Amino acid sequence: MVDHILANISVYMTKTVPQMNIPEIIVSVLAVLVIIHALVLLGRVLFQRYRKNTKGS
Repeated sequence: MVDHILANISVYMTKTVPQMNIPEIIVSVLAVLVIIHALVLLGRVLFQRYRKNTKGS
């Protein structure tokens, strides 16, 4: 699943980057980092909730 997403991102980047200028590349990289960070935080919260629920029972 993640490999598939990464492959799509790399294909997207190789297709779009040649037409982009440097600020747009930086912005897109930052956007990807922000998305990854949000997903990691969400995963942590869900994992903590899951662990709390399993401990309680």
